[in-house]
Amino acid sequence: MTEVKKQILDYFLPLARVDTQSVEGSKTLPSNPNETVLCNGLLTNFMTDAGLVDITLQDFGISGVLPGSEGVDKSVGLFAHMDTAPTYSGLCNPRVVTYDGCVKYPEDDSIEINDQTNPELADLHGEELVVSSGDSLLGADNKAGIAIILAVCKSMKDDHPEIRVAFTFDEEIGCCGVTDDLYKFFQPCDICLNLDGGLPSIQDQTFIGKRAVVEFSSPSIHPGEAYQSDMRNTPAALGRFLTMFPSDKLCMTTKDKEPYILCTDLKSEHITKVSATLILRAFTREDMAGLEEHVQTTARECAAEVDCDVSVSIVKQYDNMGFSLTDDAKLYRDILMDLFNESGLKLMESTGIRGGLDASILAEKGIPCVNVFTGAANFHALTEFLVVSFAVASHDLMVKFLYTSFSK
Repeated sequence: MTEVKKQILDYFLPLARVDTQSVEGSKTLPSNPNETVLCNGLLTNFMTDAGLVDITLQDFGISGVLPGSEGVDKSVGLFAHMDTAPTYSGLCNPRVVTYDGCVKYPEDDSIEINDQTNPELADLHGEELVVSSGDSLLGADNKAGIAIILAVCKSMKDDHPEIRVAFTFDEEIGCCGVTDDLYKFFQPCDICLNLDGGLPSIQDQTFIGKRAVVEFSSPSIHPGEAYQSDMRNTPAALGRFLTMFPSDKLCMTTKDKEPYILCTDLKSEHITKVSATLILRAFTREDMAGLEEHVQTTARECAAEVDCDVSVSIVKQYDNMGFSLTDDAKLYRDILMDLFNESGLKLMESTGIRGGLDASILAEKGIPCVNVFTGAANFHALTEFLVVSFAVASHDLMVKFLYTSFSK
């Protein structure tokens, strides 16, 4: 086992065992107290081991600094988030396996990964993967990013820039850790790299993200007295609305930079007040406007069919990171991409990530950001996995970038 591979696994495996599943709807930051426990325990110890100083618990998570070498006046930010998605348990028992064409899960024999479920694995027979036991997320999203960042800092010797490191709370439930203090922490940086990518890629674009709440309502009365009243069948309007999403605008039928609509929650306060929460995702403002128009128009049509009231609220969550890419950031992105190509790595994902990141909000605030791969895949699924050699390749790329772009 190479020293770098051992270092990444030594950091990642203990982190994966700590349950930091974020809690949707929480009124506290962090949403899961274990995130603070992780900061005060393993992360503080690991950051110290990696050579970081000024390690501080912040409102956004935890931060530390690797001082730059004498004569190097540049600063680079590296960041990743410590929470895991609400979709499944974050209490993981990680396993390192050698991929032979199929991985089965001891806690759930109904799931597996193989060359058919994940065609990218067809060329990776004999590679080491880190997987869960099948009853939780692995947490490579985004603890693999944390492990790689720590290993990069530990690898820095002479002639390197200042490296400002932040590990954030609750990215998975709305980038809650992107606070004013995080912005201030990264203000001195010439470029910030978010290590929250999947399979090998350098990404400079994200979705535009918006959340919509569509509510159908009418006056209420005792059902036994509803005949010829103003009470309306609002659930029918909601049901009709949900069936009218265009089939080519669903997350299950779109890829690359195609936009989509997804219903994430349904609520009923009582029979005459029902609502749907939706997420709208698009890479361009034109596509986003089209999604918003569909939601507004369809909601009005469905309300008219049953003669009920409707309200539509649409709020912005984050912008496309690429809209805020400065000329300097583009230069660093191009250097990263050149080093990526020189390394012999095959580009396995789009340069636009089908999701949002802490980097999306930071970029909008004026912090230049690019997203870098970690080697993980199947985010938010029980079959999430990390390709160990890709994690090592991410580390090697980052180290080379830091020396190539910022040395004296």
